[in-house]
Amino acid sequence: MLRSCPVLNPLKINPRYKHTGGEQDTAEDSGALFTFFVDSYDVASALFRRGWLDNRVWLKVSDQMPKIWINAFFRLRLTRVLLDRYNQDEHRLDLTLFYKDEALDRDFCALAESHCLSTVLGIVGREMPELEVLILDRNHLTNLWAFSLMEHRFPRLQSISLRQNNIGNVNSLRVFQFLPLTELNLQNNPLPAGYEREVRDIWPSLQVLNEIQVTPDPKIIQLF
Repeated sequence: MLRSCPVLNPLKINPRYKHTGGEQDTAEDSGALFTFFVDSYDVASALFRRGWLDNRVWLKVSDQMPKIWINAFFRLRLTRVLLDRYNQDEHRLDLTLFYKDEALDRDFCALAESHCLSTVLGIVGREMPELEVLILDRNHLTNLWAFSLMEHRFPRLQSISLRQNNIGNVNSLRVFQFLPLTELNLQNNPLPAGYEREVRDIWPSLQVLNEIQVTPDPKIIQLF
């Protein structure tokens, strides 16, 4: 059994989206006995190093995410999940660990996958145009290009949380630069030391950065 592998101990495997056979879009994996995904780099690396379970079962590790097929039915399911996560009174949408939402059952939709993210943002733009607070914590986000032109979709969006993602440079955050942000949380991202100064330059109107009160640029206050 996997848990007896000395290479993996004491790591715990939490396989997701398990199914028999291989991925439908990958011909070379069509003969697989089963397929599963993990959301831990350490576990994936340990499996890769192991390579096999016994003399009969071999492991093949890929760094690709599951392919998603979004049709009208899946869009309807996504809409229901998103509405359930939306606080209409506070105009607040919490998408923390979205890929683990039990309501999606075995259907894969990770915000780190560009097609899924674009679809989700399209639904949010249609259903929640008055959005003011968006929480995107712990979604393995790296590429943020899908958030371009957010100021047109969500002109009232003032608070964004991106805690515990994989954002490595401040420039990727410029997709949000025309939003009237007063609060931004970037804690636990692999950003360079001193990035806070650059963030303040992009959003001089910020009042809260990483849960710490900051003083907005007085020139910006006078403009309003």
